Amino acid sequence: MEELILDMNKRYSYADYLTWMDGVRRELFDGYIRVMNFPVVDKRKSDSEIISALNNTLKNAICQTYVEPFEIFLSNNFEGKVITPISIKPSLSVFYKNVKIQNNSYSGAPDMIIEIVSPSKAKYVVETKFQLYQNNGVREYWIVFPYESTILVYLLDDNGKYQQKGIFADDDKIPVNIFNGDLVVDLTEVFE
Repeated sequence: MEELILDMNKRYSYADYLTWMDGVRRELFDGYIRVMNFPVVDKRKSDSEIISALNNTLKNAICQTYVEPFEIFLSNNFEGKVITPISIKPSLSVFYKNVKIQNNSYSGAPDMIIEIVSPSKAKYVVETKFQLYQNNGVREYWIVFPYESTILVYLLDDNGKYQQKGIFADDDKIPVNIFNGDLVVDLTEVFE
């Protein structure tokens, strides 16, 4: 297979994105490519093991969960105008109600998104994706820092803005707010 060379400073369309079948993990954000690093193994658990632990807990609830490379398409709202659709592959997407999934993707906002932060992508996840998920109405957003064994939890308020619910670590138990706190994630099972 011929090596695919892409200009990281060029703006691409989603049609272009669909032609890139070289196995490289990417997201398309406002037409620009974001290459996703493969998970780095943490001294305790790898990113995939953390997601698996979270996914297993959430599967016990009445919801649908999808792990990366599941793709969601969100609108890129800038000053009230939709610029271009954005292709994002969150670490874990959670839907409270049944939704119709096509081709391992969904157009619209999940009820909850969990993102694992790698050191090289911290700013992108904490700032850019935070803003994107907030603007698209993702009700609950968890940011997992595997090297610190901590999770930041944000909830969307009535004004459409994220409010920090807390910083959780060690043996904390985190209520999943989209289930009104009826489901709890035990961090000893996530970061053991």
